[in-house]
Amino acid sequence: MWRAGLILFFCPGLGAQQASFEGVATNSVTRQPMSGVHVRLIGFNMDSPGDVYAAISDRAGRFSIGGMKPGAYALMPEFRGFVYLQPKQGAMPIPSVTLKAGEHIADFKLEMTPRAAIAGRVVDEFGDPLQYVSVQAVALSPDRAVGPATLSGQFGATTDDRGMFRISGAPGKYYVKATPNGVNSNGPPEIRTDGTAPAEYAATWYPSAAGKDAATVVEAPIGGEVNIEIRMAPTSLQRSLTLNGVVRGIPEGNARPSVMLQSGDSPGRFTRSRSAPVGADGRFTFSRLEPGFYRVSAICAAGVTRLQSAAVELKLDGDASNVELHLTGAGELTGTLEIAGDPKGPAAPAEKRSVRLEAEGSLGFGSALSGDVDRDGAFHIAAVPQGRFTVHVDPLPENAYVKSLELDGTPVADGVLDLERSAPGGRIKIVVSRKGGQISGSVLDKDGAKLSNAIAMVLLVDDPAKVELDKDDEHMDRVTPDGMYSFKGVRPGKYRMLAIDALHSPDVQQPDTLKKLAAATEEFEVKEGDRIAKDIKVVAQEDTHAKPKP
Repeated sequence: MWRAGLILFFCPGLGAQQASFEGVATNSVTRQPMSGVHVRLIGFNMDSPGDVYAAISDRAGRFSIGGMKPGAYALMPEFRGFVYLQPKQGAMPIPSVTLKAGEHIADFKLEMTPRAAIAGRVVDEFGDPLQYVSVQAVALSPDRAVGPATLSGQFGATTDDRGMFRISGAPGKYYVKATPNGVNSNGPPEIRTDGTAPAEYAATWYPSAAGKDAATVVEAPIGGEVNIEIRMAPTSLQRSLTLNGVVRGIPEGNARPSVMLQSGDSPGRFTRSRSAPVGADGRFTFSRLEPGFYRVSAICAAGVTRLQSAAVELKLDGDASNVELHLTGAGELTGTLEIAGDPKGPAAPAEKRSVRLEAEGSLGFGSALSGDVDRDGAFHIAAVPQGRFTVHVDPLPENAYVKSLELDGTPVADGVLDLERSAPGGRIKIVVSRKGGQISGSVLDKDGAKLSNAIAMVLLVDDPAKVELDKDDEHMDRVTPDGMYSFKGVRPGKYRMLAIDALHSPDVQQPDTLKKLAAATEEFEVKEGDRIAKDIKVVAQEDTHAKPKP
């Protein structure tokens, strides 16, 4: 998910001196020049489709593209039966080229590699073919960027009526996974009374393993094809997991709650979700689950009344039964917003503001919770259920930050309202200061030169152990085309900064890598009203071995 978002987060520099890109396309096996290669450079752009520059190689394999805007580009050459391989240097598994203003690359070696293929069939425990099975090849060591298509990651195919599949892409070593795509794969199990049982299968790794750790590696040769057979194991032998439970407190009438299940690879970090209906007896079931971390909650709309349960989080290693979700009525949250130094009443600034609650771990389940602030600073938010919420003021004044937050007179230290174990509602007080800190400076490459026209961002980190990408946009800034960054409205405290070049820095999509890199940076303090000028170097691959700093 983050890699896809990263492409949209950045855009190449504009209005600078033009660049050019020239080179020779060759066959990586025969070393002979290749004519007719469609060489494409696609600019990364978040606001609109990026500029696309292209050329066709001649009989000598030469190509030339001029008049280019400086910036970062995806390099996507195309020729039937070939792929382009480039060592993966950063988080993005896409071949890339970065052109500085006025730069002229004249001797780029574009080596095209003959495609490889993994073909075969998927069968059941009796050897009969299985249709509609999704087959993916996962690179043993995903250290290459491949264009225009790849066998790495989630690239794959679906079996036909003969159980056959064929995946074409980069040569190399892979694990191959088969996943059933039955029409009822996400629903409850069938209920049968005739003594038969439905044929159900779990995800299986070649040749017939329940997990990747027991799978056999498949090597796809350059310009060749390897054939395999995957024998799917029925769930009676290779069990998927089931979670079931009951929703309590359902109102009388026709109201029927629904239950949402969020899942992820670590506690509190949920990236996927699915929902299930609730029966007349209040019971619900999620089947065909894999081991992992889960969060389950229920919601019910009965007319104008909105009910919701507290969320239950659990680690699933086996079946989980009789999970209870208790619906409770929503409450009203009232409060005041005070912007230090601003008058109230008729003399208050005319700009309209609102207070918004964002549920922790929310993936779009339920409606937004917000309330408008009047000239006296008062607001109320209706239909607030149990849960944990972060509080936002929209919009914050220029360079402002939330200085303090109280719930029923008690300070909220971490900025998160915990309404999960108490009755919904309450009274909050928000104090905003216009004297936030400011941090700005240049982003430098590994040699100390100012970074320009690169795909880079800077993270402002208060706690390395809790840092997450895409969690807090206020603490993330995109580096400008001239290599600058800037943070405003910084709350006083101690921070670290991390500059990431997506094309060359380590893969920070891995949470442990990101936390380790953040812990290895120097800590500094920001006081109220500070104006700090601070240059920062981008994280290099070797920084993954750095030791934490106090």
